[in-house]
Amino acid sequence: RIEHCSECPPEVLKEVKASGAMVVTQPGFIYQNGAKYLKQVSGSLIPHLYPLASLSRAGIVWAGSTDTPVSGINIAHAIYASSTRKTEDGQTLGVEQKVSIAESLTAWTQSSAYSCFRERQLGSVKSGQLADIILLKEDPRSMESENLKNVEVMMTVVGGRVVWMGQS
Repeated sequence: RIEHCSECPPEVLKEVKASGAMVVTQPGFIYQNGAKYLKQVSGSLIPHLYPLASLSRAGIVWAGSTDTPVSGINIAHAIYASSTRKTEDGQTLGVEQKVSIAESLTAWTQSSAYSCFRERQLGSVKSGQLADIILLKEDPRSMESENLKNVEVMMTVVGGRVVWMGQS
């Protein structure tokens, strides 16, 4: 398992693929720090920051992470950044690396469970799995990508117990 893999040009991607490792990455940083990356990161590396599409095309399993408390905990911002590659101020960073909303959701569910060897207990809503879920106000699979950053979390359930309830 490789954490972050934030800068992954083609030669590094080949090494990651050859290693057989999966990647746990934090595309929410694109949303949160994207404007800073555009100013401070070499232009030749921008297309290879958090290279979700390249990882997928190479057959490398990747899981999503927020990297909290280093970054914001809002998962909607991370999924938004994965599928739009937009920064908080609306700039685009490495659009060729965007993935579908469905692929992003898989990264934060099934792939995240797989990343910690818990895919038999976590990652899907099915009989025999722990109820570690969030309830969203809208179905992200039916939303326009641009609206993802504002999707509201209504409830958080961990181990079948409600641990947080929204105000709505």
